[in-house]
Amino acid sequence: MVGQKTLLEQIRDKESELNRRLEVAAKEAEGIVLDARRRAESIIRDAELKGSELAAEHYRRGKAAIDGQVEEIKGSEAMKASALRERGEKNLPAAVDLIIKFVAYH
Repeated sequence: MVGQKTLLEQIRDKESELNRRLEVAAKEAEGIVLDARRRAESIIRDAELKGSELAAEHYRRGKAAIDGQVEEIKGSEAMKASALRERGEKNLPAAVDLIIKFVAYH
C-alpha cells in the first residue's frame, strides 16, 4: 500500500487535472473569441469601406446622369430661345410699322 494513493488523493489529483484542462480550454476559448472579434471588426471595416466606395460610385453615376440631362435641357431651351428670337426678329419690321401707324393716326 505504500505508493498507492488514497481515494481522496486520487479525487484531488483528478480535480487538479480537470481544473488545468478547464483553464487551458478557457484560455483557448478566450483566444477563439478574441480572434472572432478581430475578424468581425475587420469584416465590418471592409464592409464600411466597400459601402462607402459603392455609395460614392453611385453618387458619381447619378450626378453624371443628371448633369447630362441638365445639359440636354439647356440645349433644348437654347434652341427654343433661338427659334423665338428668330420669329421675333422676323416680325419686328411689321411690329414697328404697326406701332408707327398707331401712334401717327392717334
